[in-house]
Amino acid sequence: MTGIGIMIQYALSFLGTPYKWGGSNPISGIDCSGFVQECLMAVGEDLPNDNNAQSFYDHFLLNGTVGKYGMGALAFYGKSPKEITHIVLLLNSNLAIGANGGSSKVLMPGDADKFNAFVKIRPVDYRPDLIGVIMPKYKQRTLGV
Repeated sequence: MTGIGIMIQYALSFLGTPYKWGGSNPISGIDCSGFVQECLMAVGEDLPNDNNAQSFYDHFLLNGTVGKYGMGALAFYGKSPKEITHIVLLLNSNLAIGANGGSSKVLMPGDADKFNAFVKIRPVDYRPDLIGVIMPKYKQRTLGV
């Protein structure tokens, strides 16, 4: 199985994980960039030094193919390319998985329930502020299962 396939399987294991602003722990809560960071790290991909949605956009703009939809691509949302506020991982050309529904108001475990903020699957265009999609230049490797 390819690294991207393993990463997608791993990402799907997070369905229902509570959102937590600034969170990067799959147990106690995770935000959008923490989720993508965890998925990319699981298959040994290189990451930007600062792991927020804007940093991922800036990094993969230089290390990826812009406009290429498909399994493993990243979709970015915000006001402009200089104001990226959200990131998700594409499962295919139409669907994405990500830590959705949260904001800086979601800091405690009960907050995720209140705001319906969890890792979930949504159409790529579920938000009107889609800035673009980038397919990272993944390391070419096959991982054993």
